[in-house]
Amino acid sequence: MSGSNDALPKLIFGTQALRRLVERESVELFGALGVAALRLPHQLGNVQRALTAPRVRHLLADEVGLGKTVQALMVLNALHAQTKGRLRALILVPDALVAQWREELITRAHQAPVGRDRESEDDDDDGAWRDRRVRLAWPRGGITAAEIHPDRFDLLIVDEVKELPASLQERIARVAWRFSSLLLLTATPPFHDPEGLLALLRALEPAKVIAAGGAAPDAEAEAVLERLRAREAAEADAADAEGAPPRAWVAAARCGLRGMIRTRRADWPDLTPGRVLITRIVEPTEAEVRRVALMWRYLGHVSGLSQELDLERLAQRALRGRDSLRQRVTWLRGHGHEREGLLAEVSALLDRSLGDSRLDALLELLIEIWGADPDARVVVVAGDNLTADSLAKRLPELLGSFGTDERPVVPRAAALRNQSKAPGDIDEPMSESELASALEGFNRGDVNLLLAADVGRTGLNLQRARHLVLYSVPWDPHDVEQWVGRVDRLGGGDETVRVYAIALRGLVDERVLEVIQRAGVLTEGGALDGALVQRVRDAIRAAALSDDPGALARVLPSARAVARGSEVDEATSPLLRDLPWGPEHAQSVFDRLASAPPVPPTLLARPGADGFEAREQALLGWLYAAKAAGAYLLRSDGGGVLRLGDPPNPAWRHTAQKPWSVRLLTERPWASLLVRRAKLRQPPQREVRDDKGDLHPLRFFDHGSELHDGLVKGWLREGLADPKRPQPTQLALTVPDDHPAAPLRGQLVALWVGCAFVGDLLPAPKGLTPAQRAARDADERWLADLLPAQLALGAVSLNERPPRPLPLDAALGLLQLQGSEDAKPPDCVERRVIAEDLGIQGVEAARRQAEARVAEAWAERRPALEAALAERLFVLEAELEELDEALSMGVSAGDRVALEAEREATWARLAWLPLAARRLAAVGALRGVVVRVG
Repeated sequence: MSGSNDALPKLIFGTQALRRLVERESVELFGALGVAALRLPHQLGNVQRALTAPRVRHLLADEVGLGKTVQALMVLNALHAQTKGRLRALILVPDALVAQWREELITRAHQAPVGRDRESEDDDDDGAWRDRRVRLAWPRGGITAAEIHPDRFDLLIVDEVKELPASLQERIARVAWRFSSLLLLTATPPFHDPEGLLALLRALEPAKVIAAGGAAPDAEAEAVLERLRAREAAEADAADAEGAPPRAWVAAARCGLRGMIRTRRADWPDLTPGRVLITRIVEPTEAEVRRVALMWRYLGHVSGLSQELDLERLAQRALRGRDSLRQRVTWLRGHGHEREGLLAEVSALLDRSLGDSRLDALLELLIEIWGADPDARVVVVAGDNLTADSLAKRLPELLGSFGTDERPVVPRAAALRNQSKAPGDIDEPMSESELASALEGFNRGDVNLLLAADVGRTGLNLQRARHLVLYSVPWDPHDVEQWVGRVDRLGGGDETVRVYAIALRGLVDERVLEVIQRAGVLTEGGALDGALVQRVRDAIRAAALSDDPGALARVLPSARAVARGSEVDEATSPLLRDLPWGPEHAQSVFDRLASAPPVPPTLLARPGADGFEAREQALLGWLYAAKAAGAYLLRSDGGGVLRLGDPPNPAWRHTAQKPWSVRLLTERPWASLLVRRAKLRQPPQREVRDDKGDLHPLRFFDHGSELHDGLVKGWLREGLADPKRPQPTQLALTVPDDHPAAPLRGQLVALWVGCAFVGDLLPAPKGLTPAQRAARDADERWLADLLPAQLALGAVSLNERPPRPLPLDAALGLLQLQGSEDAKPPDCVERRVIAEDLGIQGVEAARRQAEARVAEAWAERRPALEAALAERLFVLEAELEELDEALSMGVSAGDRVALEAEREATWARLAWLPLAARRLAAVGALRGVVVRVG
């Protein structure tokens, strides 16, 4: 910057960094919205609810496909930001979900999770991973029960705990509540399973459960749950008395299910694609009819061996096709399970020359699908590894290439195989890397036909597909819903999901399909974990395995009851309906955040955009302004991707060694980044190719990104926070006619830049116990939601005595640029323009003006704060009573220590919250500047 000084650009860009911090705490849900995902009302409402609760200890139980993982990542990102990157998180998932969680953490949550395999060199070295911040763990990766320990991690996230080994489930049930923060994820909460529900409540509401006599692991679940309901009912009755607190307060304190976050598709009908069911009932061959009849006779002979042989699985293989059944029949005969020569007869009917009507129907379907859309991606539910492998090999061979010259269709298939081995299976399970590779190929488009065994039904994101084929309909309504939920997901677009079900006429699967249809699973979706659904599931199995052709017909009334919702598949409790969180709450949170404009001053912001888009545009404006000033190289690589790098010959002194250097932050000369969510792919893209075809990481540039946060930290330190220089900087500034500060020409202006965060009103984290620190952080988030952070600006004219306050627009004008992407900061020279003591007095006057603005902004919110504070204190006092009661019961030594720590933290909160509410004028000092504008 020849002939000029970098003090003003540093001040401008430092203010932009401060602006990003203020936005994070005020309109970006404490950094939660920095995750690379679409912003949807129910997700924002759920995340705000969790982050502002007295503690993060919640069950995310949204129905399939509504984005539980993204919500968990949002909470993780917010807690990571609040703890300045010191959060220690353990994410525990089933083996089948490892690849997806790793990909989501990398592409959405700015995290490179650490895992550990059994064979890794540091398997016995606790210190090798104890200090790593985010650990992704799974059973086959070697996680042990002892490693799930609250002293090692602050946040525990568990996805589908019911899919984990029993030893891990037991450990989670015992210690999950002792973690500072806890998130449990499932699409099928155990509302009608007493044992499962009690285990869940132990994790979410330990004091309530212990006080109700549920401390012992062997406590009678139904009895404890009944006592919990009775205690809550008594509180509900008392809330109706004259002079009682509002029922919403009582519910927030006493409802046993207050930690359950449950979103249903029916509440948000426009968020996910519609479903269309297309059935293909085909005529079986004579060999198929005979083969099924023989297998059902065989099942009758071995019914006493149901546990050893898994008769349901065997029966479904008999219906599904020859390859899987051949392997199973061979194993059974080799292990002494032949009965009356039936298996020998079945084996003779497995020759390919006898035809395969189910395979023929699938071939016709694929030709039909790709004939209408040659680019379609299709998921086929194959059911087991051998069927998936066989179809993945044979379908491309049988179909060949077809279509038109302009739009040819070339089937490119991959199998998703199970990751565990059942008795009698000769095929090897699929490794985690193989699963990840298959999913990546499908999402990238290299694979257009995915043949999936059971592994795919839980948790995987297959939203790039709009076509799901049930090669043989599963017998469990829950499994069917899980499968449809893999493709019927948020972010999948408006295109309808088509579900195709193949069944053989007159055989068992045609009748099973009718039952599943009557239950509404294939077209409506919904919660499927209730007692009625369990009865339907058991009845389907019993009827399908019987030799009574009318047995399945008798299941139909129960299936119709599921569709009508005659038995609600949701949790119930006396105070549940009084909780204030629902679709209206979520929509109000979304509307507030969506309408919030960028925190001023912005650079190159374009009018007309909504709050979300305008804030992204303001962030882009900062980057383009820094480019124009010579601090960076910036170019567009198309598709919304930007390339940011250090200039080769920087006009700025020692740019490559400055804390805002791209090379220092990324160890690369440049970084590819994405700012606008409108350009996000679904799922997000991990890498992009450069001009030479080499792959490079693609970073989503938002809160939580190492690059974003590094630039914010670096510019803030260089541009504003300078403790070595307490006296104000003095500048001589020359502005063009179209500059926002042009009206100040001839003025000597004292400018003060500061900030106000509610965290400064609470005790400093240092010196607090872990429980107190977690409580303090929760209260800080709650306060920040009520009293948004403020960027405090003040400006006074020193041309008069005493200094004359200037309007806010004047202060903003000095920190803005002309309105084009090529606009550079105006010429500026650092030199003395006024006596030092007068400059200090002027900056002090500007500081008082800024503090007055903050006090005024927060004073407007005082009535809402006082009302919310009264409710918060009521809830904490109720929790204190429950903790005292729990401590009076017989509990283990470990539980007693944790309960006492939580009790001590609750006492501290009751003291510091009222005090914080009275101190609403704390403003942090950053930088004062005196500017002569010419």
